[in-house]
Amino acid sequence: MFKKRETVVYPIHGVGKIVDKFEADQDDKREYLKIEFFDDPLVVSIPSDNAESLGLRYPISKNKMSSILKKLGKTVRVSKNIATAADSLSEEKLGSGKFSDAIEVVNMLLALKKKKEEEDRILGYTLRGHLESAMKFVKSEVKVVLGEDRVKKYDLRVS
Repeated sequence: MFKKRETVVYPIHGVGKIVDKFEADQDDKREYLKIEFFDDPLVVSIPSDNAESLGLRYPISKNKMSSILKKLGKTVRVSKNIATAADSLSEEKLGSGKFSDAIEVVNMLLALKKKKEEEDRILGYTLRGHLESAMKFVKSEVKVVLGEDRVKKYDLRVS
């Protein structure tokens, strides 16, 4: 399904390009995809036959992205349940590789961060890392689908 030189999205890491298709060695006849990411020096190789189940996908359409981006910044009510489950929920949603899930993580963690600040507390290290990962993931796909100039429109910084 996926071909060399195609632009793809991989969970957590964001958008990259398939730079090679190869067999690992003579004993392992499986074909692998080598992906280099645009905004990250990371390179990953994943089995071609498992690519979709690992969350590899093509970037979403401009229309779908514009629709989902309307939800960015949506107010999220932070309950005790959300605060308690934020870590596992963030990991699950970021692991899905879905753009809409990453937007939900951003909204949830920004709301939790705001609530903590109101209590003179800070967002924990792990959740801050999830927030930064979600924002980086969103930015990478926005940049590819809508263009660099549109990235600046959406304030995706952890301050």
